[in-house]
Amino acid sequence: MRNFISSELKFEIPEGYDIGSTVPRSTIMMSIIGMLVIIAAAAILFMWVRKRERINGFGFFGGIATYMTFYYLGVSVVANLIIKFMGSSYISILVLALTASSIPILGRVLTMKMFSYKMNKVADSISFGVGIMASEGLVSAINLLMVYISANTVNKTGVEQLLSSAETQEEFDSVLQSIFEIIEYKPAVVIGLAVSAIACMVFHIAVSVPLFAAYQQKVSKGFYAFCIGTYFAIRLFIYMAGSGFLNIILNMVLVVAGSALFAVTSIRIYKIFYKDEEKDAPKRSGGSGEPGKKKIPRFENLSKL
Repeated sequence: MRNFISSELKFEIPEGYDIGSTVPRSTIMMSIIGMLVIIAAAAILFMWVRKRERINGFGFFGGIATYMTFYYLGVSVVANLIIKFMGSSYISILVLALTASSIPILGRVLTMKMFSYKMNKVADSISFGVGIMASEGLVSAINLLMVYISANTVNKTGVEQLLSSAETQEEFDSVLQSIFEIIEYKPAVVIGLAVSAIACMVFHIAVSVPLFAAYQQKVSKGFYAFCIGTYFAIRLFIYMAGSGFLNIILNMVLVVAGSALFAVTSIRIYKIFYKDEEKDAPKRSGGSGEPGKKKIPRFENLSKL
């Protein structure tokens, strides 16, 4: 059943929609806090990695290009096709999560093979990971910024005023749905977006090590599947929470736990195979004595000169 809520509107408002609704202030505040936390996390991760490995410009900007090609555009195109033909169901979420995990990881493997002449040290792979991490952080921060801008627009302009510009029933329904999607945003959802983004940022850096070790055949090729499987689980939790099939709090716990456990595995592989490549690792000396110190020559029997 539809009702005319206001004589100024050209079309009817469906039952259950209140044109006096506004976005809660707590949601607006959390969108700002979440955006700042993501930016701070990206800076901390960058400095932490840079302290241990030499991040090179080629890898960093290559990581940005890899993210835009495989993580953002590639996944977006396939995701739109899946949603269009399969709708929102458990099966479509599984397919979407598998796509969103396999395309990026296989894309990174392809990138390593394409630039094999540049991939000589683990730092080169980590540089790509840092570039991908920075891109993920930027995109996630922009998404929360858009939530903040949209929420402010709804509160300052009002639902009725925003709907009054619609010229067709289709446009009216689309604007109405978009407005109430913003109004229904809860602070927990915004927090979940920020936490999930940071967990993915940690994963993007951590996955650089096992992928490179498998590429160098220092560990089993099965680690490619392990990396895809872990990222699949992370994306699956995020998509299930976004579709309402999983509690937001439980989603945050699972995503953080999955990313943290994978990071621990990555650090162990790093310490086994790449500890000597660390930025501040002592350099091997050809002679005796302490590393980095020049041996002072001893002059004896100077009186015979």
